[in-house]
Amino acid sequence: MDSLNLDIDSYTPFDLQNLFTLSPGFSSSDVNKGKIKLLQQLEKTKSLGSESKRRIAFFIDTASSRLGGMSGKKDDNAGTWAMKENPMDTGSSHFVISDPNVLAGKNAAITDGRQAGTDDVPPGWLNPINVRTVMHGLNIDTRFRDNYYDTNASDFAFNLPDTQKKVSNMRIATLDIPMTYYSVDRTRGDSTMLIFPQHTTDESGKNSWITSPDASAMNTYFGITPSNFGVWQGEGKYSTINALPPPTLHGTYDAGWLLILPNGNYEMAWQSQSEAQDITRAMNSAIAMAQPCIHDRGSGKTYILLDSSKNPYIANGLGGKLVYSVDRTSGRSIFAFPKPEISDDTSDTSGPSIAGFQLVFPVDHSGNYDPSTNIQLHLGWHLGFRAGIYDCNYDGDSQSATSTSVFSEGICMVCGPRYMYISIDDGNHNSGSNFTAVFAESTLGEHIMTRINLASSMDSAGVFKCASDVGLSNQLNRTREFFGPVDISRLKIRLLDEYGRVINLNHMDWSMSLVFEKLYD
Repeated sequence: MDSLNLDIDSYTPFDLQNLFTLSPGFSSSDVNKGKIKLLQQLEKTKSLGSESKRRIAFFIDTASSRLGGMSGKKDDNAGTWAMKENPMDTGSSHFVISDPNVLAGKNAAITDGRQAGTDDVPPGWLNPINVRTVMHGLNIDTRFRDNYYDTNASDFAFNLPDTQKKVSNMRIATLDIPMTYYSVDRTRGDSTMLIFPQHTTDESGKNSWITSPDASAMNTYFGITPSNFGVWQGEGKYSTINALPPPTLHGTYDAGWLLILPNGNYEMAWQSQSEAQDITRAMNSAIAMAQPCIHDRGSGKTYILLDSSKNPYIANGLGGKLVYSVDRTSGRSIFAFPKPEISDDTSDTSGPSIAGFQLVFPVDHSGNYDPSTNIQLHLGWHLGFRAGIYDCNYDGDSQSATSTSVFSEGICMVCGPRYMYISIDDGNHNSGSNFTAVFAESTLGEHIMTRINLASSMDSAGVFKCASDVGLSNQLNRTREFFGPVDISRLKIRLLDEYGRVINLNHMDWSMSLVFEKLYD
């Protein structure tokens, strides 16, 4: 009896609950049942005297009164570190303290779990969070695409090594793109233009176009005797023609030059942002090396004069007779006759002289007249010219600038794609279009994930260098939400310019990382 501690204040409520074998959330009736059970056990004990039994019964009565005052009361601090009692696991003969983190999760709805990619962490079961979705990152590098040499890095299919199952959304996370696309590319048809000359043919001084019903007779004007005529076929190759078909308009051909600006990137010399080639120097070199040609205005066909090696003549251009410049004040392009005071800097070539000229910009890569193509896709638009054809008829008497030169309406801005679209076809059709490119009479929305800004990256990274996370710093959405969980095993990826054309990276590779949010299984 001396070893019994009957000081009620030395016992915690949890100790008293254990003594009365009470479960959490007990009621006053549970306390009375526990009291009766303890008093019955005390009465059956033969080893205790009457005084000891009286003192123990008084302790039991005091404890029951205290527990009765706690029954039915909710701890305002329950679930916090300040709660009065530890939660207990029931259902066994042992008293085990429950993990408070798990208790809240047991009462959480299954649909209230955590979603990956959010900062919201509701209670749950898994350590100890009820996870609804998980993230899975995937790196895609075009160097590792199938059938490398027969596919294009800007238009290819990628088979995933593991099928992504139960995908709820897909997001572009990072992007590395080489700045290796060209602002001017002959295969696109935006590097060529035609120049038709005029010369004085009579004593009145009137100028006229160089025309003849006989193509061979026009060779005397160029001062050369071509072996053949040719049509450009790409990659420096020409299909040769021994005899030209009869002209289809007025029975005559026109003499002219096909100007070809080499493939590459250009800017004004005073800008030097992307470290690209000076457009003024490049254009004057192209004028000097313009290829003599014969043009049929009726059919729009252009035929290049070829030498015995089946190569175009390049020493009979317009160097020193026509110059190109960009006015630094206005930014406008100028085609003009050279001024006498700067003639030393524009040395003449062995080509023929001209008294006037006509500029024709809507031509394709071979120099054929192409008025049906959008004028924005031709070289003239890069240089600031908003019309297709310009005439400069210099009569030799007037000294006004308008009669000796042609000014562009717009600003010279020779740039490649200002932005691009990333198109990803995942093979599913249960997602809405999250991005649409709007044109004048149509839209480009199928499989477009996002728009990537390229112009600023070209200026900051420079030409032929790699730019990281291009355009991903803006708030533009780059996530595709699916209407339901889908499986993805194959991706068809394309890089498109602002006109919807596949961007040519010139055999260079790029990479990006995708993040798939998937339902947790």
